[in-house]
Amino acid sequence: MKRRQKSIYILVNAAKNSGRGILHGFLSAVGSRSDLNLHICEMSEYGKKALTEAILSNQVDGLVTSEIEDQTLSNILNTSNFPLVVIGTRKHCLPRKKHYLRIVTTNEVKLAATATQHLISCGHFASYGYVHFRENFCRYLSTQRERGFYDVLRRLHLDGISYTTDLPEEKSDAVELGSWLKSLPKPSAVLVGYDRRAADVLDACAQNNITVPDEIRVIGIDNDEMLCDFAQPFLTSISIGQVEQT
Repeated sequence: MKRRQKSIYILVNAAKNSGRGILHGFLSAVGSRSDLNLHICEMSEYGKKALTEAILSNQVDGLVTSEIEDQTLSNILNTSNFPLVVIGTRKHCLPRKKHYLRIVTTNEVKLAATATQHLISCGHFASYGYVHFRENFCRYLSTQRERGFYDVLRRLHLDGISYTTDLPEEKSDAVELGSWLKSLPKPSAVLVGYDRRAADVLDACAQNNITVPDEIRVIGIDNDEMLCDFAQPFLTSISIGQVEQT
């Protein structure tokens, strides 16, 4: 008798290098198994809706996901009874799910601290800045990386300033970001929450005639080769390395 294929869903942000890494690693490990029916959902409103509908219809036998910030999805997963692997999110994101849960986290504070230490070692700077993510579902991740940035500055008795915006994600904040960058005493060292946002910083510098790296030294996080190699100028970034399993 032929066994029923198990429907395994993967929900990741494939626009990010780390999300593509999760997807590639999982597919490399299980992609050839004939007993699994894999479904890939993008971390978008459409993707989360498709996954939610599949869960409510009892069509999900297992899920690999990341960055659970959506409250509706979190509530559903809290009461789910299928195996769940969560990569790259905070430990208490699913406080009521007691079984079939495995969480793999990166020490985001330490990661950002390492990037900050490298940035500071590049020279003597008049100011230090941190630029947050734009995406709402990454707010926790961005805050953790900001914490690592300030941990290093405090140890060295340095001051820093952060940039964030209240503008909706779909609206450009290029003008506000450019004004903030211009206001920084030069030369300045800026850590950006992740590489896609670092590309915004480089664009804002170009639009405001701020030279990189002479006036502002920029470093990102994620080491997205596509973004780093084709950025103008080339973007320095730190890769997400060792993970802590919990």
